[in-house]
Amino acid sequence: MVLFHLSFTADGTEKNTFRVDLNHDIPMQPLKYCKSVVRATYFANNALTNTVIYARVPWLSHYEVTNSQGESLLPIAFQPQPTAPSIETSTYTSERYDITLKADDIPRSFDVSFFQDDAVTPQTFKAGFANQIQSIDLYFEFSHNDAFH
Repeated sequence: MVLFHLSFTADGTEKNTFRVDLNHDIPMQPLKYCKSVVRATYFANNALTNTVIYARVPWLSHYEVTNSQGESLLPIAFQPQPTAPSIETSTYTSERYDITLKADDIPRSFDVSFFQDDAVTPQTFKAGFANQIQSIDLYFEFSHNDAFH
């Protein structure tokens, strides 16, 4: 298996869509969604309440992911409040999955957008602000790399 890691990190601007630029295309093949890691800041006032974040990933289409909120939205588990909210000012959610998908050809460049648990409201990232996502890392495995040039 070959690791495919996507990392999305907050910067000084508030945004929910990120451009991904890879070194090469990835041809269509089975792809396993293995793990997600979400880091967020926390403050009791106006705290985030959603327990899932959805990602719109363009090469996951054709009913590879179907859920009650919409088509082709990849669910990412998220713990919005720390275990000791009176002490901690951030959350760290690491979740393992074992979901095999048949992704389309993955182009060299594409956009990924994130949404709250209603699958409509943008899930924004912004560094240095309370109750904002700081980063999301998605880990996949794909079958082979023998078609790369």
